Amino acid sequence: LGTDVGSPDGFELGTDVGSPDGFELGTDVGSPDGFELGTDVGSPDGFELGTDVGSPDGFELDPKFAGSLEENSFEIQRKNVDRELPSGAPESTFSDLFRHCAPYIAMHRNSAVVIHFPSRVFSEPTALRTLMDDVAILHLLGLKLILVAGIREKVLDRLSAEGLQLRLHKGMQVTDRKVLQFVKEESGVARFEIESALAKAFGGMFTQRSTTLVSGNSFYSAKPLGVRDGVDLQSTGEVRRVETENIRKRLDAGDIVLLTSVAHCASGEIFYVPSEGLAAQCAIDIKASKVVFYTEDRLVDRALQKSVQSLQISHAKQLLNDFGIREGDYIRSEDAQGPQSTVASSSFVNLLAKCVAAVNGGVTRAHLIPPLAGSLLEELFTRDGSGVLISRDVYEGIRAARDSDIAAIQEILKPLEVEGVLVPRSREVLEKELKHCHVLARDGSVLACAMLIPYEDSQAEIACLAVHPSFRCEGRGEVLLAYLERVALSMGTRSLFVLSTRTMLWFEERGFVPADPSSLPPSREYNERRASKVYTKRLGTERDVSAEELLWNVFR
Repeated sequence: LGTDVGSPDGFELGTDVGSPDGFELGTDVGSPDGFELGTDVGSPDGFELGTDVGSPDGFELDPKFAGSLEENSFEIQRKNVDRELPSGAPESTFSDLFRHCAPYIAMHRNSAVVIHFPSRVFSEPTALRTLMDDVAILHLLGLKLILVAGIREKVLDRLSAEGLQLRLHKGMQVTDRKVLQFVKEESGVARFEIESALAKAFGGMFTQRSTTLVSGNSFYSAKPLGVRDGVDLQSTGEVRRVETENIRKRLDAGDIVLLTSVAHCASGEIFYVPSEGLAAQCAIDIKASKVVFYTEDRLVDRALQKSVQSLQISHAKQLLNDFGIREGDYIRSEDAQGPQSTVASSSFVNLLAKCVAAVNGGVTRAHLIPPLAGSLLEELFTRDGSGVLISRDVYEGIRAARDSDIAAIQEILKPLEVEGVLVPRSREVLEKELKHCHVLARDGSVLACAMLIPYEDSQAEIACLAVHPSFRCEGRGEVLLAYLERVALSMGTRSLFVLSTRTMLWFEERGFVPADPSSLPPSREYNERRASKVYTKRLGTERDVSAEELLWNVFR
């Protein structure tokens, strides 16, 4: 490496170096190892991070601290917490948001979710990428995802470009050779677009975790719809079998599964399976906790002139009936045929039919959300959500009390009256208050009862909430309370209140907070001798009630 080196090993990195090993990083350094990171440093190891620092290790963090401490340049200070929360600061912070989302994150972890993407999003690369960003976050949070790509509108565009029209029979598509060719081509395009957008989404998260998007014809098989009312639907099919074990194996391996509308039967024949029905059937067969459909349409309450956020399955079925969709055709139909049908309503109602079919089949909840960035995360991890939630009718069996129920109600209330938990009520009093009473009945037997008594100032009282001793600790009290909250909301009630001497903790755990007796409505007399505790609860929306239902132990 040099010339005329007089060192025993013949190596030289400098000139005229008198060190025994012949290495030099600087010039005229008197340190035994010949290393220098600075100049004129008197430290034994020759390292310098600052200048003229008299500390034994030669480190300096800030020149202004030099000499301020005897042994090093660190000092410990106590923060003034008051300065961190100035007056006028917003109450909502990141910690509040995270605290709010944490129960949902924990609840959804390791649960299977089916997400359907309409074909319109494949025409807008930016929109697709933002939706895939949300999908990537769900995957990182531990959800097991099955994606279903819709292609119907893209096929209609291809037919229109060639001057052709799609034939329908009672809401079912007739798939001839030309249509099937477009189906195969557009399914391939949709798959590649999702793969590309998802790869970019994971690439932007700097994660070392390897994620594979798997797709193919090994996840479900199809069968033909055949001839209906003399009309041959040709290559239009429906799901014959979902390969649940194969899908679960891929999900357990950390993969994301992608399904398209192209399917095969055992003989190798190819069929077009509508993607919306495929998503619903897949969710049912793999016992998914949720199925999610993106839609640009929304459901509006005409009376209140606001978007509907939550829909019980019984109400959804009535709506589908109004649009001419029978229960047996929920999965199979592609177009609403009722007198109220429009282009927008047809699309929304058919997605609603798939949601009802999924929930009927055992899926816990179904969602219709807008195709916007963040809407999927907002729907799953916040109380208000971003779209419409369709859930099971958990209030089945709850009805207004009848005269024939009075004896059963007395039987439920009597033990609590003896213990002093409730104020004794005679039969005459119960007959007068019966119009406010609701019961939860099964097979003709009353299992629980409660009263919702309206007062002025948009307030109402929850009274006589009691469950038969043989049926306690099974969530029936929660069901009845949530039902009364929904009834109160429909009446325009803004807040509820209860008076209790023993069960305060139960109500506190369900959102009620202590209040002063002076907060009671003027017409509600307060018994000073009984000295009951007063608790109130401010009502939000029906979506808030649905969020509370999701966390009930009875559904875990």
